[in-house]
Amino acid sequence: MSLFCIIGFDVPDSAIKREQHLDSHIANLKKLKQAGKLLAAGPLLKSEMKDSPESGSMLIVDFVNQHQAEE
Repeated sequence: MSLFCIIGFDVPDSAIKREQHLDSHIANLKKLKQAGKLLAAGPLLKSEMKDSPESGSMLIVDFVNQHQAEE
């Protein structure tokens, strides 16, 4: 087992892009989960305040090596 933490930070207009790609993003996460590769996933928030905007996301995944995790 090799665990990797993948962190993605938002860029300008990410909210628009996030909405456009949400369905395919969730579908990909479900595939990783079903394959036993996804241990945790979630948004990064700008603050702890309720309804805080997202500023990125984080995944914890299990792959044999970094190359596979990046793919």
